[in-house]
Amino acid sequence: MSKQKEEKGHSILSESYEVMINEQIEKKETLPTKINLSLLKYFWQAGLFTSNDPDNIPKFLRQIDIFKNFGITELRTLSKYLHLRTFEPGEKIFRQGDRGTGLYFVLNGEVNIYFEDVLAQPSRNRSDENSKNDNKSGNKNDHNNDYSNAYKIVSLKRLCHFGELALIQDNNLRSATAKAEVASKLLGIFRPDLEEMLESDPITAAKLLQSLAGIVVNKLMAVTEEVRFLSKKLSTKELAKELAKESDKESDKEKGGRL
Repeated sequence: MSKQKEEKGHSILSESYEVMINEQIEKKETLPTKINLSLLKYFWQAGLFTSNDPDNIPKFLRQIDIFKNFGITELRTLSKYLHLRTFEPGEKIFRQGDRGTGLYFVLNGEVNIYFEDVLAQPSRNRSDENSKNDNKSGNKNDHNNDYSNAYKIVSLKRLCHFGELALIQDNNLRSATAKAEVASKLLGIFRPDLEEMLESDPITAAKLLQSLAGIVVNKLMAVTEEVRFLSKKLSTKELAKELAKESDKESDKEKGGRL
């Protein structure tokens, strides 16, 4: 399916890519074409004597950390469910508040992750259903405008991945916005692809889910450690303030006694 047909009726800068994908899923339309390299072509490109082409997908998959326990046959099986797409500079893969549906890998380019200040921009953090209700009533968001109340969290480049919660959490809402900083090629796998894999290739699907669960656990542990550090730091500051207050009181008493 060509990009033009795939995005018929959608401005690439006005709506996120995942909004379009979710609409296709809801309407039971055909999703964008999968890579689906032939067996012979896949193993040829995965060979030692092929060139180091940055777009070489078999070699790219072997370099991703979460696939370190996958054999070459399992990686080839996984590749059958992947979609390849180029995002234009400024194009949004998903927006904060969108219903999540895909996991993405950066083949090349750069994707920035932003957190939008929902207190300053409350209308932007909404589910697809609320957005549709607004569209029906004529109240449409201006997605073309850059928003000033957004904070860049991280920049993701080649071999990075993002969006994994969408595959393992039902009704996941994106907690941040992902936007292509430059022209970027991404590999993606969507929930219907995972469901199909569970039916047709359950062993590979199970290994993928196990890897994703590991990512989530590691991120949770990192966040927990950060919260613990910040809590300790805050407690230390509060204790220092209390000690300073007590010291001031003692100083005042001493001064009063002298008078």
